[in-house]
Amino acid sequence: QQSSVLIKPIALTPAVQNTEVHSADGEMTLIMQTQKQNDGLATYSFFTSDISGKNKKILFAKTVGAGVSMMIPKNSWSPDNKYVFLREDESDSFDFFVFKASGENFSDTEKYIDVMPLFAESKIKYSMKDITGWDSPTLLHAITSGPSYWFDVTTKAFFQLASR
Repeated sequence: QQSSVLIKPIALTPAVQNTEVHSADGEMTLIMQTQKQNDGLATYSFFTSDISGKNKKILFAKTVGAGVSMMIPKNSWSPDNKYVFLREDESDSFDFFVFKASGENFSDTEKYIDVMPLFAESKIKYSMKDITGWDSPTLLHAITSGPSYWFDVTTKAFFQLASR
């Protein structure tokens, strides 16, 4: 008598990696959970909570393809802990997203502010190089190939900083 053995493959669950950035006052934390899949996809989930891990709120989750990564900049928290920003990198481009740390939407149709399309619409003749962090509770510091700018999250406008 022949016996056939059915070999069932075991699907391994990819490991989840957590990255945290604390607010300047040490009261809040922004958590990025990264789960890389075997097919090259990666799912990024972002949460805010107080430093003890209580009051955890999901801000955003996104699955991206190979060659795309997301990160939490070190200066991600606004000074008043009301906003956070994230960075997304692709092979030849990048983008920044601003969220309310409370998890609330900016409006009925807007979960977050997508900065790069607003920069393109602003008709600034320089290219964006980076956003380095907060200069005030509502102003992000944008570095361009020319002068620096502030991006105001309340008006969604760019304002050139004075040059020397």
